[in-house]
Amino acid sequence: MKSNLELHHALWRTDFYGLLTFVFSRPSPMTFSNIRELSWNLMERADDQLKLQLHGFTASTLDVATITTAYDRLFDESNGCSLCEGRYHFDERRTVMADITTFYRAFSFSTQGEKQPVDALVVELEYMQFMAQKIVHALEKNKKNSAEVTSCAMRQFLLDHLGRWVPMFSTHLMESTSEFFYLSAAKLLTTWIERECREYDILPQALSPSSHLGIAIQPSCC
Repeated sequence: MKSNLELHHALWRTDFYGLLTFVFSRPSPMTFSNIRELSWNLMERADDQLKLQLHGFTASTLDVATITTAYDRLFDESNGCSLCEGRYHFDERRTVMADITTFYRAFSFSTQGEKQPVDALVVELEYMQFMAQKIVHALEKNKKNSAEVTSCAMRQFLLDHLGRWVPMFSTHLMESTSEFFYLSAAKLLTTWIERECREYDILPQALSPSSHLGIAIQPSCC
């Protein structure tokens, strides 16, 4: 019974990271179709808080053109709301990228979408989706040790990367837009990463605004 529960949970995590990858990718009709489908599927096992947050992504009225315009304005580097982790560190960005690359290479991960920096949010989320899927495969083949090694790497990646910079990124995003889609996206991302950290019983040292090398956030009309 425990193995079945672990497998279903790993599948759910795979889909959740997949959803977040689509949410923070450049909008397209195909992307939005995937977002709606995954949101509906995830709601079946979600608690009330997540159901409420997921519901906003199930609407068939989401306007791709409007949200694409918001995406281009929000994530222009001049707005300071960068989608890349290295822009939020005092450390040189190449140092951050080198550490991330070590995680990717250890598990032979390569992004499936368009070429992006290794520290891009969508690439980091895709990596976590990839790792969750590896756990699924390991559990299906009863390779518990392999699943544990993969899970340990996910824990460390949250501790060193996503768990550190996502809180500040989400705060910047919510301060920069009134676009419902991206306000909802920031809240969902924050909720999910917080839950993942609690599940692993870790408390990453969140980056503070003083560590941000980017341009100060200015209110956006998005």
